[in-house]
Amino acid sequence: MNTAASETPVETIPAPAVIEAPQPPDSRLCSNPRCKKGPDGTPGIVKSRRAKYCCRYCRVDVCRRNRPKPQQTEKAKRKRRRDAKWKDHAERQREYQARHSLPRFVREVRDRIRGTPWIKAGGARMVDKSLPEPL
Repeated sequence: MNTAASETPVETIPAPAVIEAPQPPDSRLCSNPRCKKGPDGTPGIVKSRRAKYCCRYCRVDVCRRNRPKPQQTEKAKRKRRRDAKWKDHAERQREYQARHSLPRFVREVRDRIRGTPWIKAGGARMVDKSLPEPL
């Protein structure tokens, strides 16, 4: 009897396997390597079955990064308006200066008036409207 019991094979119990948390079949991570929309700065979760990216921003970000950059040899110039009033900016500035500056004789008269003693003494404070005696 003892011999029959010893002849039966002993079943070994397998070690418990590491089981990952069950995830829904649709949950995948965003393919954008710079995506940080998930928890703790991890890539975001893709919600659609057909999509590769978690949002429109990630999709456009990847497309723009992979696009070849055009080589710019010189700065692009703006097209001139057909109905432009001035040939260039300097001409526009000269016309503005001419329009907003006083003629020479008006400036001289203005400077003479500003240089009079009653204005320097505070002409607005004069009560009797007579000129103060020179100091």
